[in-house]
Amino acid sequence: HSCALHPNKLLYIGIPRTDLHIIDVQSGRTLNTIALDANEFPTVAISADGGLFAVADWTGLVEIGRCRDQEVFVRIETSTAVTSLAFSPSGSWLALGGADNVVRRIGLRNDYSIDRQALGVQRAKSPINSLSFLPDTDRIVCGGADGYVRVWDVCSERNSCPFLNDKWFRNSPPRDR
Repeated sequence: HSCALHPNKLLYIGIPRTDLHIIDVQSGRTLNTIALDANEFPTVAISADGGLFAVADWTGLVEIGRCRDQEVFVRIETSTAVTSLAFSPSGSWLALGGADNVVRRIGLRNDYSIDRQALGVQRAKSPINSLSFLPDTDRIVCGGADGYVRVWDVCSERNSCPFLNDKWFRNSPPRDR
């Protein structure tokens, strides 16, 4: 399962081979279920303002929708398993982490369309396990299967954004106590 918490205390849960479930955190009641095509081990994200949700899965399908009417407005097919999703704090970017060692970025317009000029990729050295944007920035922190955490600035004049620090943090084995 994958889940994301909406600012209005709603939990969006993606359950493998089923739909996206929206649950009221306080009551535990299921409020709605959204039928999805991306349901093979889905990953879920919600924008910081609670306006958008995104679901992606191991088939490479990404679905982006509006939380207010719970409608999917765009479907994107990628060439790899999508393992992680993150919206930028402004909601203008959606980052996708892939099993193919690539972080993809998708530009989102205010009218809920895709900004085709703002598509881009950045290659990592291992599959991407997790993504998160740093608060109030367009920098992505991505954790890879190689144990490194890397920072990537998605803003660039040429749509190619190098990692700011290729070995920013390395996971180390626990110390004996």
